[in-house]
Parts: sequence; C-alpha cells; structure tokens
Amino acid sequence: WHPHATRAWALGEVLGMDGDRVRVRPRREPGAPADEAVQEFKMSEVCPFDPSHALDLADLSLLNNYHEAPLLDLLRRRYAGDSIYTGVGPHVLVSINPYDWALSLPLYSPAQRRAYRDAALTSLAPHVYALAEFAARQRRSPIGAAGGDGAATRPQALLVSGESGAGKTEAIKIMLEYLAEPKHAARSARYSSMI
Repeated sequence: WHPHATRAWALGEVLGMDGDRVRVRPRREPGAPADEAVQEFKMSEVCPFDPSHALDLADLSLLNNYHEAPLLDLLRRRYAGDSIYTGVGPHVLVSINPYDWALSLPLYSPAQRRAYRDAALTSLAPHVYALAEFAARQRRSPIGAAGGDGAATRPQALLVSGESGAGKTEAIKIMLEYLAEPKHAARSARYSSMI
C-alpha cells in the first residue's frame, strides 16, 4: 500500500529498496488511465499488503494486518457495491451515507425489520437494525445469574457519531422506529415509556 493522490491509498508492486526508501510501481486499476510512473516513498509511508485486504469482508475486524489503507479500501469497495454498512466486531457499525433514498429505502422495509428481529444477530449483514436489536435483547436480559420477572435489567446506550451530513439523525430515527415497534415496546412498559 502506498499513498495515492485521489484515493488516499493504492496498491503497488515493490521494485526495490534502498535504505529507508522503496520504489513502487502503482497497480493499474480497471478503467484507470495508463500505468503511472514508478514512484519512490519512505519506508514509513508504505504499508504491507495481506491477502485478507482483497476480500469483501462485512466485518473490518476480520482483516489481517489491520491499518488505515485496507480499512479505507474495503469501505470504498463496499460503498461502490451499495453496501453502506460494515461491522467492526458484533457491536460497532460503520455507516456511509449513500445520499440516495432510492438505494436506502429497501434497507428499511418491514421485511428487513422482521429479518433482524427474528434472526441470530451474527447471521445477517451489518445493519442499524442489528445494533438496535442487540440493545433491545440486552435491555431485556436480567443482570446476574438470577432471572425472572422483576429482575433488574441492563441499561443500554447507542452512540451515533460522525461529521455533519453523515446521516446521524437518520440513523437514530431508523433505530428508534425499530425499537418503538410493538414487539419491542410491548415487552416492557418502562422500556416503551423511555422511547
């Protein structure tokens, strides 16, 4: 991986090393103009490639040799393939605003909501519904080994962060609509009154 002017990072072939310098021939991307000239970088400016970096992973934590270059490349490739959600382990979600409701609306259909409500959470693609469902299930789980009615439950929080225009408000509205559905709200009067 070497620095790239428009994509932040790009793959290249190492042609040689001299002290703390490395010569790299940039890899030609499909549809890109003719090969770029050989470039020279400091060793500290390049990062190693691992075969996992070429996979279309739905979970960033599955990358080997994790660093900025494969992370950004994977997010770019997933976004280009209309996958706006990427997980980082089971409880963190990276979301890229598609700025396109035609693409987004099918992601939030009643059928999608049912799929996440009734499934094992790790069996489906990363989604805000998966995070909301996990929080709802944890909220209903009693604290400690003793369960049953009246047991103390686990308070939950969902943190949504991002730059202006990143879609934070929409993500929160989507999660709240999901949590306010009768299946979730009916489980606990206290829970529904919090929404």
